[in-house]
Amino acid sequence: MALVAVTLEHWPAAWRRSRESALVVLAACLAVTVTVPGHGGVNGWFTFVVDVAHVAAAAAWTGGLAVLLIAIVLTSAGMRWSFAARAVPRFSTLAVGSVAVLLVAGVVNAYLEVRVWRGLWQTTYGRLVLVKVVLVLPLLALGAFNNRMSVPRLQAGIASVVERRRFLGAITAELVLLVTVVVVTAALVDEAPARGSLPEPKSTSVRTTVGPFPSTIVITPAEAGSNEVSLAFDGPNGRPAALAEVDLAASLPAQKIGPLRFTARRISPGHYLVRSAMFAIPGNWRLRLTVRRGEFDEWLQTIQVRIRKGT
Repeated sequence: MALVAVTLEHWPAAWRRSRESALVVLAACLAVTVTVPGHGGVNGWFTFVVDVAHVAAAAAWTGGLAVLLIAIVLTSAGMRWSFAARAVPRFSTLAVGSVAVLLVAGVVNAYLEVRVWRGLWQTTYGRLVLVKVVLVLPLLALGAFNNRMSVPRLQAGIASVVERRRFLGAITAELVLLVTVVVVTAALVDEAPARGSLPEPKSTSVRTTVGPFPSTIVITPAEAGSNEVSLAFDGPNGRPAALAEVDLAASLPAQKIGPLRFTARRISPGHYLVRSAMFAIPGNWRLRLTVRRGEFDEWLQTIQVRIRKGT
């Protein structure tokens, strides 16, 4: 790609368009080579396409801004701002498109690699994603300022000396932030995706029998606060039990709390779930299960579970 770029000026004008096209194709191939050895290269075609778009958009924004700044600085004083009046609006259009692609691809990519909210603060990968978000916010602010304020005045040739200096300072700061984002991204690529490195949530499992039904109750994370309670009931021949309704009541006799009543929702045959059972404080909680089948059949069972102090 460097060889094509260096020789571009030495070819006839009629050939220049094809050489520029070759340069674009080679640049696109470079974006692909970044994705192939990374996470996007091993997680399916959709992740691959999203990652290539993310890399290409980031490269267009960062590289374009760097070239623009260097070109403005190296242009002679007499031609500098007439050149900027032509180049800056063109780059601004490119940057807006790049930012749009970057934001969409970035959000999709983060979801594919993290999947759950807790992955953002429980893994190094997720924390680096949050650092990128914090860095991107001032970048968007600087870009919006330049696009709305500086670009129209530069294009019209009415920017004052102060406004020109402010523009140069803004794009320099933008470039420094972009380089910092690239450094964070380099560290991000070296980390295992959050979805594969999340610590398994703690849980407590209890086997019991409610009437004729062998049952498994799993409480996650079995710590003070909001918990998920899974209730599975087996029927004859090990098949899921056919039940009409399951209720759960929790109490903590030592603290005179309860009974707190929770409705278990059926998620599959014989499997019920309480998504947010609040066990406010640690201790030995008493759970009373009420299982109904049909209009007249009802069975009760009481079990005791240990709720730990939250971590």
